[in-house]
Amino acid sequence: MKTKDSVKTFGARLTPIAATLSLLPLCATAQTPLDVALDVKATVASSSPVITLNWPAVSGPRDPVYVTRTELTATGRGSSTVFTLATNSTSLSDATAMVGKRYEYVVSQQYYFSGSTRIVRRASLTSGAEVPLTENRGRVLMLVDNTMSSSLSGELETLNDDLSLDGWVVVRKDVARMTVSPDDLSSAAKVARTAELAAVRSAVASFYSADTANSRAVIIIGRVPVPYSGKIMPDGHTDHNGAW
Repeated sequence: MKTKDSVKTFGARLTPIAATLSLLPLCATAQTPLDVALDVKATVASSSPVITLNWPAVSGPRDPVYVTRTELTATGRGSSTVFTLATNSTSLSDATAMVGKRYEYVVSQQYYFSGSTRIVRRASLTSGAEVPLTENRGRVLMLVDNTMSSSLSGELETLNDDLSLDGWVVVRKDVARMTVSPDDLSSAAKVARTAELAAVRSAVASFYSADTANSRAVIIIGRVPVPYSGKIMPDGHTDHNGAW
């Protein structure tokens, strides 16, 4: 049931979430994944309420629940709506969602774990009612480490089928496994590594140039040579300062 709290609509774009589940602890105190993971499920109907979200309750002091709904369009991300729910809310019935549209929902709630330690439970999912299937998502290159082609033959076939059924045109290319360590800075290693990278670059460039309008992505499976550049440690950990 929709709570009595405020509902606000705005047109700003949100930063995309790369994973279905996003964990965002606010402190360094040790906690288990269950402390911050929010298990959200959606049920869909073709009449109002169209989409209903449910998640488990948490005990103890906590802040309101915030649900951000962003419309996902053919060209990107549309306008967003924020629902502010009561602290004890465990569901949202979204009667304003429209049939045929696809939405991303982000649910988050801050609560107090072990005294004053603050934890944010957070998750995202995509849902919609009677959303048309996407028949053609474009082309994807599947780059496979050739030492894994046989041992993963069944899994690779399943992945190929899954991508095809999801609307992708799959182009597979088996390439040589990386043998030169990026940590080897000798002159001979640099020459050999350059050759490894050139072969992979050629495969990607050929895939893209064959159909620049529809070539969308590359999936890398195994220890395929990839380039590294720079000397950084973006998270401040000195034990892996170097090229990324």
